Amino acid sequence: MDLDISACSCKDDSLGGKFSQNDGPGRRAALTHLRYQLHSKTKLMVLENVTTGSIHRITAEELSHNNVCDIRVIYAATDDSGYGGMRRYRGWTVALRRDAGSFLDEPQKA
Repeated sequence: MDLDISACSCKDDSLGGKFSQNDGPGRRAALTHLRYQLHSKTKLMVLENVTTGSIHRITAEELSHNNVCDIRVIYAATDDSGYGGMRRYRGWTVALRRDAGSFLDEPQKA
């Protein structure tokens, strides 16, 4: 697969999810999906979530295991969406397999 675009439920990082984080069902499902993408050697992965909680750190740890991917994170402010529907800052983790290429520039600048 060349490209995977996905998002993890942020419920595990919220009051509604009882701040279960890594033990929550959404987090476990997201990590299983991510491990599948690594196993299937997906070349480019884009993952979206809120910047609160631990999902970005966990995602980076998983993707950088054994130095498989080059990782960048793009941050979006609440007013970047253009419609005001977001209340929390978002982060886009962009992971490129090292055996598939390299970043030409920092994604945040593009």
